[in-house]
Amino acid sequence: MVTRRALVGIPIAMVADSDSSRLDLLLRSEQARAHSQLLREQLAALAEAVVQVELDVARGHEAIAERGGSLAAQAREHAKRAREFAAREHAEAERLRRLGGLRTVDRRERPRARS
Repeated sequence: MVTRRALVGIPIAMVADSDSSRLDLLLRSEQARAHSQLLREQLAALAEAVVQVELDVARGHEAIAERGGSLAAQAREHAKRAREFAAREHAEAERLRRLGGLRTVDRRERPRARS
């Protein structure tokens, strides 16, 4: 059995004031929500950067395909895949923006999947 004398000098967690505990939880919740929103914004911006790179790749492959030659068919296929990937990344960026209530960013070229 533990006596009161044995507990002297040992810190014991006390129940905090319930109002301050609620306020602390509310503040931490708001901080977590803001941090999550910031991460979503950053992720959406990164997805849009990937979209632009993939569109550049698609344009490069399309230029190779237009020249003709033995690699034209392969270049067309690579361009098609790059545009499809760009379209998926763009959709993901839009989803993240809707999820976080962010505004949609208009880019110079909308990704589109070619058939």
